[in-house]
Amino acid sequence: GMIMPQGQSFYKINENPFSILGKSSIHMRGMMGQFFIGIVVIYVIMNWTPEFLSMAFPYTVMDFLVDIGKIDSEIAAKISGAPTVAMYLFALLFNGVMKLGKALYVLTFMRNRKVEYGAIAEGFRFYFKALLLFLVETFIVAVWAMLLIIPGIIAAIAFSQSFFILADNPEKGVFEILSESKMRMFGNKMTYVKLIVAYIPYFLIAYLPIIVISNLSFINSETISGIIVLLIAEIPLFCAYGFLSLGQSVFYELLISEGFDNFRYTGEDAFRQELPVRKNIRSNDGK
Repeated sequence: GMIMPQGQSFYKINENPFSILGKSSIHMRGMMGQFFIGIVVIYVIMNWTPEFLSMAFPYTVMDFLVDIGKIDSEIAAKISGAPTVAMYLFALLFNGVMKLGKALYVLTFMRNRKVEYGAIAEGFRFYFKALLLFLVETFIVAVWAMLLIIPGIIAAIAFSQSFFILADNPEKGVFEILSESKMRMFGNKMTYVKLIVAYIPYFLIAYLPIIVISNLSFINSETISGIIVLLIAEIPLFCAYGFLSLGQSVFYELLISEGFDNFRYTGEDAFRQELPVRKNIRSNDGK
């Protein structure tokens, strides 16, 4: 069943989300470029591959519904921007393993202060478990979201630790992983939401190039060159996602090691500094 072993207690995170953000940024010092290269590779594979696939195979979901007689062709023609079948297939087959690869990559950097691009591909060793975890998690969240939006969001937050747990415990079963994530997030959901909110300013700044470029009249999103320019404008957004992923990995580490004082590995220094984060940032910048 989905019940954790008796007597197992779970840690409630008391650490300030802004402290997690600050300490993560200190941890990245001098290695930011190297770290973000790996993140950009992950998001390019996850976001750009479906785009190019849909250009090469423009057969949409609407076309499919017309072909099987489920929808009238005139109605289908009026619905623009329908995702292509290639996009769906790519998401189905590779999102799980890429999410696992990202968890392995970010945890390796956070724990060892070492950039290991090979960690991204490590996820393929557990391809089928990552695929199953992605499918089951997506299905449960989708069902809750269809019933009501808020329960869908709560379910997504409850399962937010699943790929980190899989990265650390590939021997665990899919339902065991989801159950553990749910149990660990009990009493920690609001702190997790606050952590996401702390990163919003970075996303707003990272989104500016996309807004500027998409409003330039001479950029035609229908052409290959226009699409490439728009895709390049997404790179700062990928970096923002990477910065958030690092914060999420610190959140996960706090859940399992029960506080910054118990972080025991290379590169722990940034997370164990006693001074307020802002003072640290100033003093380090002043060196």
